[in-house]
Amino acid sequence: MWERLLFRDFLIEFPEQAKRYGDLKVELSGQFPNDRKAYTFGKSELVLELTKKAQAFYRE
Repeated sequence: MWERLLFRDFLIEFPEQAKRYGDLKVELSGQFPNDRKAYTFGKSELVLELTKKAQAFYRE
């Protein structure tokens, strides 16, 4: 649960990262309009990357 909040707060704090995430979501929704699993899987790597950055940022 806390990871989701850190992720959200990180995107609010860093709009360029939020844009990256938003752009990826748009791209994936075009590629996989009827495949929620593929869409979600496609976001996984970036979500993990940004979550790790958020954890490091808010730990300091």
